[in-house]
Amino acid sequence: MGLIRSALRKPITILVLVAGMLFFGISAVRSIKIDIFPDMNLPVIYISHPYGGFTPDQMETYFGKQYVNLLLYVGGVKSIETKNIQGLTLIKLTFYEGTNMAQAAAEVTGYTTRAQAIFPPGSQPPFILRFDASTLPVGQLVISSPKRNNNELLDLANVYVRAQFSSIPGLVAPAPFGGNVRTVVIKADPELLRSHNLTPDQLVEAIRDVFRGGSPMSSHIARKVVQHFHLLGPASEEADDLSERELQVLSLLASGYLYKEIADRLGIGLETVRSHVKNICHKMHVRSRIEAVAKHRSEFPMPRGNSA
Repeated sequence: MGLIRSALRKPITILVLVAGMLFFGISAVRSIKIDIFPDMNLPVIYISHPYGGFTPDQMETYFGKQYVNLLLYVGGVKSIETKNIQGLTLIKLTFYEGTNMAQAAAEVTGYTTRAQAIFPPGSQPPFILRFDASTLPVGQLVISSPKRNNNELLDLANVYVRAQFSSIPGLVAPAPFGGNVRTVVIKADPELLRSHNLTPDQLVEAIRDVFRGGSPMSSHIARKVVQHFHLLGPASEEADDLSERELQVLSLLASGYLYKEIADRLGIGLETVRSHVKNICHKMHVRSRIEAVAKHRSEFPMPRGNSA
């Protein structure tokens, strides 16, 4: 009741106040700055470094601890938190209030780039994210199928779905997750490695060589293996059924050539060489190309002066 009596007693004053509020309200609406994603300048930076095939303990040893040792030199760091899961290291850097986050992000980028020299081979640069409103996800897309498995869905999301988002201005599509990444874990016996004078790097390189279609043995060791099989007994005559091309492939194998070198020398594809080797083993009733080469060497011995 007091407000009503005051308004009735001073109508002109109330009218001026209402007009002023209307005028300044319209002026404020026209001049006020609007930002959907305001710059909050939160003093937090995240580092995400994926590396397939490593356990959480290995990620901590090879990545997490190395990052912590280097990032301590970044100016303005208040705390460093790390979390390691299968194939991923996640680091949270918290800075003191008032820190120039643009400069801090540049320093973090420089130190993480420098750290690449001490990481395992094949490691890619990490993802560096500033915790800001503009970096928060605006939506999530879930892909499911009753017919396709997780790996096929992951390939589709990477190759086709993610590429469609790149045409939308201002939109960033992060890498999809949820699929099962195929990994191979090999446990080597240290005693056997020492007995053969091999290092873990040489073992990994031999596996990669086999995957590329090459031979896991050096030419010197291959000659010794062939000589060993040559002493086992006389060769069989199944090699008479081999075609001319298969005899050429077998002869080059006996000379120590790799699959790729045979393909280049004969002008055929790598898969064709593998198919010929498979047919040779089938016709000669052997289980491997080494046995096939041993039979060939026993039937057509090479001169002692020859080297593979």
